[in-house]
Amino acid sequence: MSRYAQGLLIVALGVTLISPDSAVIRLIDLDPWSIIVWRSLGSALAMVTFAYLRHRGKFRAYLASNWPLGLVLVPLFAIGQISFVAGVSLTAPAIALVMVGATPFFTAIVAWFLIGERSSRTTQIAILVGFVGVAIAVAGGSDGQVTLIGNLFALSVPISLAFGFTIARRLESPDVWLAFGLSHALAAAAVALIQPISAPPTLWDTTLLVSNGMVISAGAMALITLGLRYLPAAEVSLLMTGETVLGPLLVWWLVGLAPGFNAWIGGALVIAALIGNAGFRLRSARRRAA
Repeated sequence: MSRYAQGLLIVALGVTLISPDSAVIRLIDLDPWSIIVWRSLGSALAMVTFAYLRHRGKFRAYLASNWPLGLVLVPLFAIGQISFVAGVSLTAPAIALVMVGATPFFTAIVAWFLIGERSSRTTQIAILVGFVGVAIAVAGGSDGQVTLIGNLFALSVPISLAFGFTIARRLESPDVWLAFGLSHALAAAAVALIQPISAPPTLWDTTLLVSNGMVISAGAMALITLGLRYLPAAEVSLLMTGETVLGPLLVWWLVGLAPGFNAWIGGALVIAALIGNAGFRLRSARRRAA
């Protein structure tokens, strides 16, 4: 299996795992700020544990490999975590998810300017097609309340992720799990300082929060960020747009908020872009290996 195929598989598994994220958030009977705190604490614990177990024999060397750029990732990913949950909770889920789908567009630009990593022509076309799909889906809206503040929170997600993925790509560390875990802890602390936080009212809500933070969010981002060791930053973020299709379908199934007609059309374009880019890049990787 080529290096590209390995990265594609790792990131695809991460995207599949994170797809139920917004649906699970909608099922939790808590205000969005309390969700951010409890979800982030669970993710922080899981990610720091992942990092320690993987590098426990060489943890000091691992810390050194994350210094000093790794510290920049902490606030960037914290902004992304807060904004994603707030966006999904305060505006229509499909709208929030397709705004996250704009991440490849921002990442390609940021990676080009910061580290000189140019996307292939095929990836550029896929990003453009995916961006058109995102624009169509956003214009069509979806069932559920659409708010300006929720849209602004959702828009800040791709911007923060673009810088975060680019910096993580530049790091020589084998993974950024520790930085990502600390970003969750920072997000929880920041929200808890400015907002009154409620405890989960039921065992069911507690179960959802634990599974969302420690399994769905932490597990998915562990895989997705690991994929940055194999794939360009723009391609990792491009693959993440698969959530803009899977996520709304799961929200519709579990919560009953159906995507609008334009969201379906936009989602189809996103899927076409992902399949087309992955197929072409895999074929190119096989030719180079032959």
